[in-house]
Amino acid sequence: MPDATRLAPMVRAIESGEIRPEALDRMLDALVAESEAAPDEILARYRGDGGDEDVLTRRLTDVVVEVQSLTTERSDGVLRWAMGAVMPQLLGRLDPTVVRERLRQALEDAVPETVA
Repeated sequence: MPDATRLAPMVRAIESGEIRPEALDRMLDALVAESEAAPDEILARYRGDGGDEDVLTRRLTDVVVEVQSLTTERSDGVLRWAMGAVMPQLLGRLDPTVVRERLRQALEDAVPETVA
């Protein structure tokens, strides 16, 4: 288990809203597994950099193209797949409910038969 000096920056970043709490498990895993890495180096992976909305917009475009090759007819399956394709890159940076709604809207606009 990491000592308090390694955990404190993570706790402060989540408490302040700098990093979203959904990233907690991955940050903690990294703090344990990468004991030689500085905590700030690990936390930097989950801090927003001002370009996260642009990343989301690009990923929405990619997902809309990719979804057309899926074989499922279940709209919830398409949306879950899309979340899995987009969220890892934005974990800790954007609210998942916002990402989900943007994905749902993008899919509905581009491929209406895939989203209920």
